[in-house]
Amino acid sequence: MLTPGCVQTDGKTKGFPTNRELVLAFALFFLTWGVMQLFWISRAILIVTFLSALFAIPLSRLATKLERRGVKRGLTTAGVMLLIVGLFVGAFFLAGPLLKQQFADVRSKIPHALKRIESAIGGALPSMITQPERAKQRPGDVEAVKGTTEKQDDTGKSGESSPMREQLGGAVSWLFPFLSKSMAAIGGIVLVIVLTIYLATDPGTYLAGFLHLVPKPKREITRQVAGELADELNQWLITRFIAMVLIGAITTGALMLIGVKGAFALGIFAGLMEFIPFFGPIISAIPAIAIAFADSPSQAMWTVIAFLIIQQIEGNVVSPLLLKRKLHLPPALTVGAVAILAAGFGALGLLIAEPLLVTVLLLTKRLWVERTIGDHSIEQPQDSH
Repeated sequence: MLTPGCVQTDGKTKGFPTNRELVLAFALFFLTWGVMQLFWISRAILIVTFLSALFAIPLSRLATKLERRGVKRGLTTAGVMLLIVGLFVGAFFLAGPLLKQQFADVRSKIPHALKRIESAIGGALPSMITQPERAKQRPGDVEAVKGTTEKQDDTGKSGESSPMREQLGGAVSWLFPFLSKSMAAIGGIVLVIVLTIYLATDPGTYLAGFLHLVPKPKREITRQVAGELADELNQWLITRFIAMVLIGAITTGALMLIGVKGAFALGIFAGLMEFIPFFGPIISAIPAIAIAFADSPSQAMWTVIAFLIIQQIEGNVVSPLLLKRKLHLPPALTVGAVAILAAGFGALGLLIAEPLLVTVLLLTKRLWVERTIGDHSIEQPQDSH
């Protein structure tokens, strides 16, 4: 006979959860919920910290090399960061007026370009109607269509926004967020600079603090994986920065040859967007093509061809030459990571998508596949050529 509060399973009697177990379950639930909420609230800080650690890797290695020659690490890290900031400030003062004018021209021309694209699309639609279909239309229908077209033309002339212009016009503020949120961007940049200097000046302290959280038998392999991860991220970052400079310069020259207005500003924008895999080149091409189309469709066509050629050069020439060994990032995983992080974290998610994927793949392979499962048979794919 079972006592109240007991159940029998497989011949064994088990009691219902006690009050203490219920309290522990609720406490665990709310603790998990609180940690997730804290993570979500501080997501921007976590992303900025990840970017700072990423930028600190090559800076720390440079400081280590100079330290062997008698130069203090703190002096090296602070001096390099001040030099980089000084170069940017100097370039801004030298090219600032031109950039300001060209970015202003770009922002002012995009709505006109969108209007012209909409007009071209609207003008092409009536020509798609075949002559037999037109014959079936009654005179009243033709007059109604003409009246609607004239009304749309009058609306465009009066300066009122059409639905297409309202939807596509919002892309300007999204494509150029640094123009409308400059103060927040400056604050984030300052925070990244400060954290980068601290992490690069004394990386051993932070690594040792992290290793203290790892059980002693696992500390050596954790140290090895951390070193290998630093090598991979350092290689990825240097390659990406060189590619940004090259693509920015090539894009600027190509747009100048084509005659696209604001070529210098658009080239800088293309170089910055090169940091974002897959979607960055598409984002950088949109304003250039739109501005070119505002001048002439043929110029827009040459702009499209130029961007296609530039991306082929980047994918088949620049990156293979810069990378001593490939990182083997599966394209499907890269696109998925960029899409997921962009949807969850916005523009900051785009910045960390690829380096975070490098981190996750390496940690999964070294700590789970090889150490936990014991499978060492998975090798990186070799080129078939």
